[in-house]
Amino acid sequence: MKRNKGQALVEFVLILPVFLLLLLAIIDFAKIISIKNSLENKSNDALTYLKEDKSYEEVKELLNRNNANEIDISLNYGNDNYLTIELSQKVEIFTPGLSSILGTPYQVKVERITPYEK
Repeated sequence: MKRNKGQALVEFVLILPVFLLLLLAIIDFAKIISIKNSLENKSNDALTYLKEDKSYEEVKELLNRNNANEIDISLNYGNDNYLTIELSQKVEIFTPGLSSILGTPYQVKVERITPYEK
């Protein structure tokens, strides 16, 4: 007489940690992609504000309005009439192995280079 009553439970216990790590990694990557997309949109807003002759402080304040994590902005006016706008935001990584690989907080960066005349 075979006794296999605990086999499904043992398999479940072995697979559960791998499944949870995979699920948390997917959630973390989705959060990173979402924030990157948001920063891309905000780079358009920053360019619009700069074309309206707003100062650096005003642009930073407008970008950080209604935002939980602070967005860092860097403006670099090149000699060749190009403006480089770099936006970055920190993201907390929750997946245990992924946080040691990517580092926590992970910094999402977006760079936009556009022709600009002062």
